[in-house]
Amino acid sequence: MTDTPAWTWTPPTPSRVEANSREHGLGLDPRTTEAAVDFGAAVGGLYERVGLWWQEEAARTEPAHVPRKPGDDPWNAAQYRVEVPATGSGALDGLSLAVKDSIRVGGVPLVYGSRMLEGPEARTSATVVARALAAGGSITHIGRSDDLGLAITGDQNHSGPVLNPWNTGHTPWGSSSGTAALVAAGEVDAAIMVDQAGSGRVPSAGCGLAALMPTRGVIPMTGVLGLTGVQDRVVAASRRVVTVAAVASVLSGGDGHDLRSGPELATRDWTFGLDGDVAGMRVGIVTESLAPEVTDPAVADAVLARARELAALGAQVREVSVPRYADASALAMILTVHRGIPDLLATGLGSSAVLGGDPLLAEHVAAVRAEDPAALAPTVRVSTGAAAHEGGQAPGVWLAAAMDLIPRLAAQFTRHFAGVASGSEPGSDGVDVLLTPTAPSVPPALPDGMAMVEELGRAMGPGITHACAHNLTGLPAGQAPAGLVDGLPVGVQIIAPPLMEAQILRVLAALEPVGGFPAAPRG
Repeated sequence: MTDTPAWTWTPPTPSRVEANSREHGLGLDPRTTEAAVDFGAAVGGLYERVGLWWQEEAARTEPAHVPRKPGDDPWNAAQYRVEVPATGSGALDGLSLAVKDSIRVGGVPLVYGSRMLEGPEARTSATVVARALAAGGSITHIGRSDDLGLAITGDQNHSGPVLNPWNTGHTPWGSSSGTAALVAAGEVDAAIMVDQAGSGRVPSAGCGLAALMPTRGVIPMTGVLGLTGVQDRVVAASRRVVTVAAVASVLSGGDGHDLRSGPELATRDWTFGLDGDVAGMRVGIVTESLAPEVTDPAVADAVLARARELAALGAQVREVSVPRYADASALAMILTVHRGIPDLLATGLGSSAVLGGDPLLAEHVAAVRAEDPAALAPTVRVSTGAAAHEGGQAPGVWLAAAMDLIPRLAAQFTRHFAGVASGSEPGSDGVDVLLTPTAPSVPPALPDGMAMVEELGRAMGPGITHACAHNLTGLPAGQAPAGLVDGLPVGVQIIAPPLMEAQILRVLAALEPVGGFPAAPRG
């Protein structure tokens, strides 16, 4: 691969067309096979025109190399230490930021936790990066993640597990493990993460951070490698609620490229009203989320203690029911392994769910995969291999069922909210926010000597139980530290109706101690 590839179009051969017909069930006979070969030859000029146009544009937009060196922190959290200075001044003046390694930073390789991706430097920056720099923030670290984001445990990075600054015998959770650890350790002021089934909020819980995942589409995903347009979301995290609000506000608003938001979506400002006044706020605790089969009792007790704090501050707290609560993880798993990872691999990671792609990255990935398929973590290879099996059903049945059930899951949450279109729960005037745990237990211990099937089950299993539903439903969700269990942070999740992030931030502010949530102890 070179930086200026000479792309030419090679027409399909009859054997290639016949293979495509078998793979996709097209039923091409000799006559239609010949027509397909002729058509493939006829359209070659169109492909080559696109290739030439892209190379002309790329030559004008390639960024300068960004100074960087390998991460050398004791938590194995930084993929790179970088020097990306602010380009303007504003709400993030003076803040240092860690950015997850699935977010494009121009001049820095996009690694996404995978040995397969190391190589080409990103030619453009993600919208969220450009906005953070323009608002006065500087990027000092690129945080490690689990390979292609396909783990919740923080131990599936090609360079080994990320260590939790609170206890280095444990991970921070994942997949945004590195960015969370860097904030917890005090290396940076805030982090910009990506969350697909809890992978921003869950490590924030495991590191004692406040975090906000706004409503789907409010923060553009342009320039971010994601899994699916349904699941992907950007998360802001910090030890200070005001910093979370400032970062999320700066990143918000349509950019005309992420098709889930549209250019008309206005920028938000969530930095007002962070006085922690929750008097009169109606808070619903989801009963099913505290059941011992899905949550460690010590974590459930910590969540209830936080609810009592809110009640002492004047909130009206009661229990509510979401009957299919525990089934959200099944929907998330099917969507990830039948749509997310296969789509990423099929396109060579050359594009994502939004406008914007990188053909040089696709070339690089194809070359690495051809030379060394084991460059992908076992979580990716094993789950993708299994996903090709439809369990005896017609192709697409499971995925279609999951997609059809997502709105039904959303309705089980939104029926509790006051004033939403679906109406509040019968017999009540509804609640303003819902509470659940963020993660079901303390962050996992390092997988020392664990059998592969056990390690993979853990990596793709219970950690997403509480968080994944809101990637699917599109609802905004926040994370607040809920104290320590066995010396490790656990969290409480706050869920609100669409575009009601201010409610979440009010709760976060009410639970925040003076001076912010503590950093991990040194030494």
